Amino acid sequence: VALTEPAANADPVVTPAGVVPLEVVAGDDLAVRKIDLEFTRSDRAGDAPARLSLVSGPSPPKSAALGSPAPADRQSVRHAWRLEGMGLAPGTQVTFWAVASDYKPQTAKSEPRKLTIGTTEEMVQRLASRQTAVLAELSRVLQLQRRGRERLAALEKRAAEAPRLAQLDVDQLRGVELSQRQIEQALSSRGEGIPGLILGLLADLANNKLDPPLVRRQMESLLAGLEPLAADELPAVARELTAAIKAAQALLDRPDATEAGGRASSSVRGPMAAAGTHQDAVVAALEQMIGELSQWDRFRRFPQELGQLVREQEETARRTRDLARRTLTKHLKDLSPQEAAELAEAARQQAAVADRFDAVQQAMDRAVRASPGDPAAADTADGLRLARELNVGSRMRSAGEQIRTNQLGQATQEQKQIEEGLREMLDSLSGRRPTDAGSQPSPQDRQTLEDVKRMQEEINRRTQELEKWRSASGKSGDEARRRYEALGDQQSKLGDLLKRMTAPAPESSRPTETKP
Repeated sequence: VALTEPAANADPVVTPAGVVPLEVVAGDDLAVRKIDLEFTRSDRAGDAPARLSLVSGPSPPKSAALGSPAPADRQSVRHAWRLEGMGLAPGTQVTFWAVASDYKPQTAKSEPRKLTIGTTEEMVQRLASRQTAVLAELSRVLQLQRRGRERLAALEKRAAEAPRLAQLDVDQLRGVELSQRQIEQALSSRGEGIPGLILGLLADLANNKLDPPLVRRQMESLLAGLEPLAADELPAVARELTAAIKAAQALLDRPDATEAGGRASSSVRGPMAAAGTHQDAVVAALEQMIGELSQWDRFRRFPQELGQLVREQEETARRTRDLARRTLTKHLKDLSPQEAAELAEAARQQAAVADRFDAVQQAMDRAVRASPGDPAAADTADGLRLARELNVGSRMRSAGEQIRTNQLGQATQEQKQIEEGLREMLDSLSGRRPTDAGSQPSPQDRQTLEDVKRMQEEINRRTQELEKWRSASGKSGDEARRRYEALGDQQSKLGDLLKRMTAPAPESSRPTETKP
């Protein structure tokens, strides 16, 4: 039994809601009875492997029931392994393998594969890097095609000036043909060429339930542009070069076969000229594709930079929460030197994130202003609009000041709003939208969301009042801690409610995990 997909060296990274395409090939000298998928998880190291049934044959097999010998059995099974609902957290590694059994029963296992669970932000960045790889490969092939065109043009000139091409010239023409085969392979192969890279990228978008429309449109447009090259221009170049080589070699074998005027035969010059025309068409098409992708590449860095800011803000918020457990019920003047130093460092860290955010926002603004009407700028412009509407930068600075003055209850609330704003911006920059026309919330859901919003506003108001009460009364210790813990419990319950509201509906068709 063998797992043929994913490939042995793939080591895929998948989102928690992603789908992993599997292909298992199993064979037996009589009949394959069952094919299962078994897997272990790094977050449940002590558990026995879980099992997912892929194929289950009749018991007993039909041939055995009839008493007749059965021919050798070979089965190939494809399966979309849905990870959603398994509770896999980012960073978790899943090791999996196929198990096949026959009717004796005997079992066999495939070599294991591994996959890693990544965040949506990580997947977006990985896909952006793959888009850059497509652009780099297109640029490489364009340079190859330009060099091939230049070499052919030089040979065309010699064919127009001499009665025949020399053997060295014919060998160079064969070199052009060999290079052209490599170009055709790169531009037309769905296995190892650029179309294969694009199809793999589009499949990962679908399998990980990511839908940045601009990325998908760009890749689909690129694939559509490569198809006529693979169907028409590239085969025509190969065909004409082959004809030119045969004719040039025939002239060398027949010294008297030349045209008047001392030029090589039209049987050589004609195919060479036709091949050059088709090469020019390939060059023009590649230049247009690269130009369109380069427009996108100018904006590609912004999702990556914002993703880094999300991670830095999360780390800053974690540090603030840890510090709040020790200093929240104390007055600023009552802090120990160590606590005061940690408070100042946390405030500095939040201010540094704000400075970096401002720099990214200014760079986004310059890029949008420099590209009026450019479709590639639309998502960046939407991200800028969100940043201004949500006051992300000013909230960061406000949180930094609250940390500095030990108003950590308000600071942690502010940081939650900051993280939500950054993620909304990141979704916008990546072309993702929270809902589409077919998935609008119901009136009941909208009312519930409004209730949640009011509850959050009430918690924020009470947190601010508690901060003011503590400062005005000079009280600290157990009473203040009790009030803060009560607000924390309310915030936790509200978070659980939001998770239940936003959890995806279960899929009844999803296979069930069982323990062997």
